Amino acid sequence: MSLDSGDDDPKRFWRYLLLAAGEAGSPAGAVALRRLDMAGSDVLRDVLPVFVNELAASRGSLALVLDDYHMVTSRHVHESVATLLDRCPPQLHLIILTRADPPLPVSRLRVRGQLAEIRAEHLRFSLGRRGSSSTTGSMIRCPRPTCTGC
Repeated sequence: MSLDSGDDDPKRFWRYLLLAAGEAGSPAGAVALRRLDMAGSDVLRDVLPVFVNELAASRGSLALVLDDYHMVTSRHVHESVATLLDRCPPQLHLIILTRADPPLPVSRLRVRGQLAEIRAEHLRFSLGRRGSSSTTGSMIRCPRPTCTGC
């Protein structure tokens, strides 16, 4: 899911996230999406708990990618994503791509062993490494997991 400044609206953000879950083939999110459409619904109160329960009841795993998360500035969106991370069942793997550290509980996730980080310094090539990869077309193996999961 590619994000932009328009995704600062919590309902819009969660609509796209729940639709992305469905597009990924997960049954999780359908009931939560109907809750989101109800008049007066609140993401933290009405939508998020239903989505987490749908995920927990699901047999398959779901990987959701939030690209350009740094574009989101809404405290309400950050709070809802932090709540999702806190209550995240093992079926969900949330991958957040951002150019800046997000205002999320990454320290807590790191301590729990629920976070894998790849920072810019991990992606830099040395001159020797860059030259050998481009001429041989070989893959570079990362020394540790390469996705952020919850």
